[in-house]
Amino acid sequence: MKIVLRLFVRVLEGFAIVAVLATAVLFIQLARGPLPLDPFVPYVESSLNRLVPDYAFSIADAELNWKRLTRRPELTIKNVQVRNTDGQVIAAFRSLDVSVDIPELISGRLVVEHLGISRPVVRIVRAADGNVSLGVEASISSEPVTVPPDAQVGDGQQSGIAVFLIDALRVSPDDAKSGPTLESVDITQSTIVIVDEPSGVQWLIPDANLRLLGQRETIEIAANLPLLGGSEKVNVDVAGRYTYAAGLLSLTASFDGLRPAAFASLAAALDPLKAIDASVKGVIEVNLVPDNLNSDAAWGSISLNIGAGTLALPEQWGGIVAMSGAELKATTSGGLDQIALEKLDVRITRNDGLSPVISASGRAINLRTAPDVDMKATIDAMTLQALKDLWPKAIALNTRNWIVQNLSGGTIKAVSATVKFAGTEAWTLAPQNLKLRAVLDGVAVTYIKGMPKVEKTVGVLNVGLNEVTIDVTGGVVPDLLSGQGLRIGKSKLRMFDIGSSLPKADFAIKVTGDLGEALRMIDNEPLKYASKMQVNPATATGVADIDLSLKFPLLNNLSLDELQIGVKAKVTETLIENVLFGMPLTGGDLALEVINSGLTVSGTANLGPIRTGLTWKQDFTGAEVQSEYALDALVTNEDRPLVQLGFAPFIPPNIDGNVRTEVVYRTMRDGRAVLIAECDLTDVAMAIPELGWSKSPGIKASFKTDVTLQSGALVAVPSFVVTAENDLKVAGSVTFGAQNALRTFKITTGKAGKTDLTLDATKEDDGRYILNVTGPVFDAPYFWKELNKDASRGIATEAKTEIDPNHNAQPDQIPVILTANIGEMWLGKDSPLKNVVLVFDRNQHVIQSVDLKSKLESGDSFDFALVSKDGVRTLSGKSVDGGGVLKSLGLFDDIKGGALTIAGTVSPAGVVEGKAEISEFKLVQAPMVARILSVAALTGIADELRGQGISFKTLRMPFTFSSSTLRITDSEMFGRSLGLTAQGSYRFTDSQIDMEGTVIPAYALNTALNSIPIVGTLLTGLEKGGGIFAANFTWRGPSATAEPSVNPLSVLTPGITRKIFSIFGGSSSTPKTVSPPSPKQ
Repeated sequence: MKIVLRLFVRVLEGFAIVAVLATAVLFIQLARGPLPLDPFVPYVESSLNRLVPDYAFSIADAELNWKRLTRRPELTIKNVQVRNTDGQVIAAFRSLDVSVDIPELISGRLVVEHLGISRPVVRIVRAADGNVSLGVEASISSEPVTVPPDAQVGDGQQSGIAVFLIDALRVSPDDAKSGPTLESVDITQSTIVIVDEPSGVQWLIPDANLRLLGQRETIEIAANLPLLGGSEKVNVDVAGRYTYAAGLLSLTASFDGLRPAAFASLAAALDPLKAIDASVKGVIEVNLVPDNLNSDAAWGSISLNIGAGTLALPEQWGGIVAMSGAELKATTSGGLDQIALEKLDVRITRNDGLSPVISASGRAINLRTAPDVDMKATIDAMTLQALKDLWPKAIALNTRNWIVQNLSGGTIKAVSATVKFAGTEAWTLAPQNLKLRAVLDGVAVTYIKGMPKVEKTVGVLNVGLNEVTIDVTGGVVPDLLSGQGLRIGKSKLRMFDIGSSLPKADFAIKVTGDLGEALRMIDNEPLKYASKMQVNPATATGVADIDLSLKFPLLNNLSLDELQIGVKAKVTETLIENVLFGMPLTGGDLALEVINSGLTVSGTANLGPIRTGLTWKQDFTGAEVQSEYALDALVTNEDRPLVQLGFAPFIPPNIDGNVRTEVVYRTMRDGRAVLIAECDLTDVAMAIPELGWSKSPGIKASFKTDVTLQSGALVAVPSFVVTAENDLKVAGSVTFGAQNALRTFKITTGKAGKTDLTLDATKEDDGRYILNVTGPVFDAPYFWKELNKDASRGIATEAKTEIDPNHNAQPDQIPVILTANIGEMWLGKDSPLKNVVLVFDRNQHVIQSVDLKSKLESGDSFDFALVSKDGVRTLSGKSVDGGGVLKSLGLFDDIKGGALTIAGTVSPAGVVEGKAEISEFKLVQAPMVARILSVAALTGIADELRGQGISFKTLRMPFTFSSSTLRITDSEMFGRSLGLTAQGSYRFTDSQIDMEGTVIPAYALNTALNSIPIVGTLLTGLEKGGGIFAANFTWRGPSATAEPSVNPLSVLTPGITRKIFSIFGGSSSTPKTVSPPSPKQ
């Protein structure tokens, strides 16, 4: 046994020696160069075919190399073709380096552990249908290719090489029973050709290196891809794995110093890469199912850090933007059908003082069908100009255009935006929704072209696809005149329907400041409201609190008709010059409202000196009525001329006191104006002196009138009505001529007390008034009294004893021609003149003529006339009922019957001198005469007077009349039983009587001796009509209360001696109190 063992050991030693020697010989031979193995080519082909049974290898040559002692020997096979089961070539190589398992090789088996592919052409093609194929071709070389032309790789089979390599690497090297196993594949110095058929991009990557390492469940992948862009070269390191079970390819590519713009020129389809002209460092991860790129298992991510440079975006997306850097993080999922933008920060570089940072995030889904994209972005701070520059024109172009055209200056802060895109395909994406919010600071806003901008605006900007809203919290509208400006408070500027054919605006603006500044603001085009209000905005002042509403279409050439304006304002401390009647509007508390059709101002203010409630309406439509002013004021006597009511019957004495007046004043565009006034006259005193009517405060009364004007001058009072509870109703009209001079005056209803008449007065060119009076009743005493007063009213005209014909004095009386036709004219209280027909003519100085025809209560006539001839005025009157005349004239009602004649003259100074005679009349009652008789103790005659009366034969009364004073001299009245003489005066203005005379009883007997010369004078006295026995009397004082006095001693004293006793009585035939004035020179 030992011998056998020793023999076995010796044999093994021999084999070992032989093996060592063989190995040594092999090493020596391999060290000299490759060892040709052409006889072994079929054996190698068989081994490779066993490695991947579904593929057939065709090898032209083979050789064995041992390049390094530290590595295994490698088998190099040349001119290799790989065919599929259909005999189509799926890959062709000029050479392959094959590492084999040496123990297996020694044992007689060829096991390939590693494949090395040097300088191949790797072609990656994305077809038009989206499928990706990968093929490996022979290396690019100047050497002739020995592969037959019919054995070239077909495009349709190019992806088979990928399947071949996957299948070859799939067997686990730890499972010996699984058969031959390929552990790794190295592809070195390869040229990668990437072809994207849909876009037309072809990209060449030279000197690429790829290593595939087979694991039990995966293939680990490592690659280095040098990318060439112009003169720049960037190395991209790729690591990844392929998972057999899922068929999932996971790749991670990292790079640094990549400048995308450098690669844009490589192909037209790469042109978008020029958008990023900056150095980029980043990592890209991709997970794909090569056989199904749409698999839900596919996903990816990208993380980029971009250095300083520019973003050259398309013009509609912002154009060229300088940046100091950017950062991007994004992922894709759902089979690359979804993208999530986790982070995008772009640091913009600008030269306007602010370099904003734009931060964005978002997501995109359904990229292969109907893409739906949502984006969010924020900006810390930027100038408004930066917003205009950076806003993509592709997003809400109309909205962007409005901002560009109407916002300027200032900054925006805290910008946040969300935008939603949608489309049927990726290239049809369009914004569907946009929400942008930003804080404005110092921005100028143009709201209407032509109007001053709102500057220094502070607020919040909200932007949508079709709407822009600015919520303003502050701003100012500068005013060049004052140097100040209107302050803008909480306001809202809304622009909407921007994407439509007719975008619109709706502004609600809160304005506070000076009224003048506000008026100057709205006096710009296209409003010109201050001009339409006819006020001067340069001089107006006040404190204004304004709510301004503007609604209009956003048109380049906006007309005023297209603008809907609304203004509501509160104004205090107002001053607007020349508002009404040339007077300013001051003080007060006013509410102002403006709409397109006009303006309304209401409240309380001062119109000149008049405190008034005011409603002012101004029309802007071109209607006939341009302005309307409604006043509610307490108008004093002094104020009425200021409101065009400075003439009768609106002034004292007609209306005297503070009148509560409601006035409506309308101005027309043709220069006309209408004033309507309603007055409450209850609390004022009123009088119509011409009619003897008056009322005291407290009696209810009212007044209504309307007045028309032309260019500020009075034209007419078409109507006026005055009523009072104490028997007054006067209605009529007035017209005016040049310089507001009265032209006509009509009273259509004239009821005051007993008076009921109508009046038609016309002022002629020479200043004379033509009056036509008609009516059933005229209570005339006061009228005739007032007629003798001058134009200044209430001042009695003094008599002139003489007139210098060369004296050119101003008129002191109103020239009048009066024609009257009156049923009853009352000159006293007891009896009227009836059926009066009167013509009365007076010039500036004197009465020229009077023609009176009338009937007395008895039915008898009374005619009176004053005529002028050759510069001499004479008067005459007659009636068969003298007592009736005196009664109707309001002088005496105690004379019954008697024929009356009156004759006289009127001097140029207006002094009337004449004589009145009444014959054959009876004196009845006569209280004044009765009192004289009683005092004179002539009681019998007094009783007769109180009874049937005393008959008189004649009454002669010479008289003068001037200055409202009647003077009588040598007046006598006598009958058989009684005679009286008298002289003195009666003043009509205050009813003062100053009279003296004698009472002669038994007149016929007592005066019989009067005709005897000397003796008659001694016995009867010097007095005309005197008697032997008579009593002197005097009567002085107010006629209503004066009592006559008689000297009792004079009754017993005959004739001339009676004058002695008059010394003690203090009588005077011409009392100083009623003496006529001296003539005026």
